[in-house]
Amino acid sequence: MQFPKKTMDELLRIDAETYSQQANPNFTVILDHIRSAYNVGSIFRTADCFGIKTIYANGIETPLNHKELQKTALGAEKSVNYQFFPEIKVMYEKLKRDGFAILGIEQTKNSIPLNKIEMPNNTKIAIILGNEVMGICDEWLELVDQCIEIPQKGMKHSYNVSNSFSIVGWHFLRFTF
Repeated sequence: MQFPKKTMDELLRIDAETYSQQANPNFTVILDHIRSAYNVGSIFRTADCFGIKTIYANGIETPLNHKELQKTALGAEKSVNYQFFPEIKVMYEKLKRDGFAILGIEQTKNSIPLNKIEMPNNTKIAIILGNEVMGICDEWLELVDQCIEIPQKGMKHSYNVSNSFSIVGWHFLRFTF
């Protein structure tokens, strides 16, 4: 079967420079020790879809030229800025200075279900995604403004981290405009 080829113009895609000028500075994601290059690449791709200007990271770092990251990012590693911080406290202080609410996506005894969260428009939001096995590190958990959890009904108690970002990101995107 032959599929029709579409040009960039037909798909209404923008180039990386235009993306950078239009990206939403009020919404960001923090990768806390995400170990899988496939997950990082998928998060980049979703961040691009959401119009996120910058992804922040700490802990385990996957280089942007990693083959598996590039395979899943599909070029989004070129449109979305990336900043690595070796020290969580330095990143936290920068984001707080910039006026961000910092929300951990983690199941805790005090976490709030995602469907119960409402925020005023134009809120600056930074969501933290934790390690695939251990979750968000204790240092971040002590600093976050709130933890949010995605309600679940099955036997498993967690989503894949990149899937979590898609779900949570879509929910919070509407509050950042």
